[in-house]
Order: sequence, then C-alpha cells, then structure tokens
Amino acid sequence: AAIPILQQMVSEMPGHSNALGYCAAALVHAGRMDDAKAMVAELAAANPHYRLGALRTRLPFKNPEDVDYIVDALQAAGLPET
Repeated sequence: AAIPILQQMVSEMPGHSNALGYCAAALVHAGRMDDAKAMVAELAAANPHYRLGALRTRLPFKNPEDVDYIVDALQAAGLPET
C-alpha cells in the first residue's frame, strides 16, 4: 500500500533523496529487488553523497530497529556505506 504513494512522491519530487530512499526500502521489503536497485541508482545519480553511514544518524526514528529496517533494505539494494 505504501509503494504507490512513495512512487507518486518520487514522480512529484524528482531527485528528492528521502522520497527515493524510502521508496527503495519499501521495494526491497516487498521483494522487488530489481526495482529497488534501480531506485538506488536514481538516488545515487541525484545525490552522489547519500550514504548509509550518514543516513543512520539522520533518520527521524527513536527506535533503532526502525532505523535498521530502512538502512538494511537500502544496503541490500546497493547503497554504499561510506
């Protein structure tokens, strides 16, 4: 249910790092790895400095498991650590 909304965000805000990242993570968790990897490639093109290490400290979640849920998905889709 979240993927169509996130895809709409990506369409309405091309190059927006957070929209691309959340959409890629959702795609991973939906088992759509090829689509997630394509989204991470788009994210890397839009923001070449977007990395997992920095993302861990910026995600607005108090629960570390919520951060891991996003970061682990993006790592699986190919987003670099540093």
